[in-house]
This record gives sequence, structure tokens and C-alpha cells, in this order.
Amino acid sequence: TEVNLRHGGAGTHHLMLQGLKQPLKDGDRFDLELVFEKAGTRKVNVWVQTPRAGNASHTHPH
Repeated sequence: TEVNLRHGGAGTHHLMLQGLKQPLKDGDRFDLELVFEKAGTRKVNVWVQTPRAGNASHTHPH
């Protein structure tokens, strides 16, 4: 199963990264390992993007 992690929209999934050593900046790219109970470890490439102004449905504080 493929899941897109994107900002906004119905049924959108997202990840919260906590304890970062420095803030993420628009355009940053880095590798991240996700560990799933059944699927095991998967390496993904993360691309940090600032949400477009018209797509601000994510409003709860972190």
C-alpha cells in the first residue's frame, strides 16, 4: 500500500518529528527510516515544503 504524506485535504496523513537538533527549512531533503510492526523498516526520502497559503487545514498546535 502506498500512502502520500501531504498537507491538507480529507484523509491526509502526517508525521510529527520531535526532538530535532535544528529547525526544518523549506527545500530540505533527508533520509528517514520508518519502522512498521508488520512491514518492517522502510527508508524514505523526506522533502520539506512550506504549505501553500490556500491549504491551511492543519491548525492544531504542536
